[in-house]
Amino acid sequence: MTSIKNTIHRKGAKGTLKRMTKLITRYGFSSSKMTKNLLQFSKASPAVTWPITAKTLESHYTNIPKAPNVEYAVHGCIHVDYSKLSAETLKKHLHKALQIFHTYNINVCGFRAPYLQWNNSDNNVLKSLGFLYNSSSSIHWDVVPEKYLNKSYDLALTTYKPIDANQKQSLPFIKNDVVCIPVSLPDDEILIDRLGIKDQNILFKVWMKILEQTNERGELFVLQLHPERFHLANHALANLIKAAKQKSVWVTTLKDVAEWWKTHANDGWPENYKSAFCITGDIDVMSIWDYRFMREDKK
Repeated sequence: MTSIKNTIHRKGAKGTLKRMTKLITRYGFSSSKMTKNLLQFSKASPAVTWPITAKTLESHYTNIPKAPNVEYAVHGCIHVDYSKLSAETLKKHLHKALQIFHTYNINVCGFRAPYLQWNNSDNNVLKSLGFLYNSSSSIHWDVVPEKYLNKSYDLALTTYKPIDANQKQSLPFIKNDVVCIPVSLPDDEILIDRLGIKDQNILFKVWMKILEQTNERGELFVLQLHPERFHLANHALANLIKAAKQKSVWVTTLKDVAEWWKTHANDGWPENYKSAFCITGDIDVMSIWDYRFMREDKK
């Protein structure tokens, strides 16, 4: 998700109008569409982590599902590029975000940066605020059929700067006493919006390749599926969950992975599990009106 100001700058008036039309169709002028997606998403997942911006939580608390299989994480106070903020400003933003979560009695221990843009040296800020984990880095898997690749795909990889799964393990790592949990790419935004893949069988096959490789390697697959696109990938997700259970993959939340890794990093996954699978989905906004929060606030 990008701010309207940034979209106009990047896409021009015509491109912005096209994007806004898509967003209005996707979200609507109330939170009802997203609430429906979240309810269906939570029912379909044995465990799910939803990083959510604090301002969105504050505005839509009553419309956001509360279920024992759902973990919430901080997705910033507002949806801006935190890698561009000073450590002092960043700390103010995240302190304010935590206050909002605590106001609604939602205990959070995890963070994911908007746009997956993060300065790793700022893990000290997260540590000082008591965060257990940071799921803002990414790892790329070469699993998309060549015929679907385009310049937009290349641009995404240039923006995210992911680790190459052929060169590094897809496992948590600890930096400044914070557990860092990489997100696997390609995610739903890349596959559905950038590559235009609408066939859920293809989505399943692409993500299944990641699940198979992480399972063979004894590693971790963190799926990113934004709730607003859940209905576009619900069958693919259901098949992934089914396959994970058949392969004895640990399907759990980011919090559970972080807590385990903090004390058992040298022991591998819990007994009877060869690999792990986390289903996540960032909640940037609940309705089109929430774009008022998505401004470059650097104060």
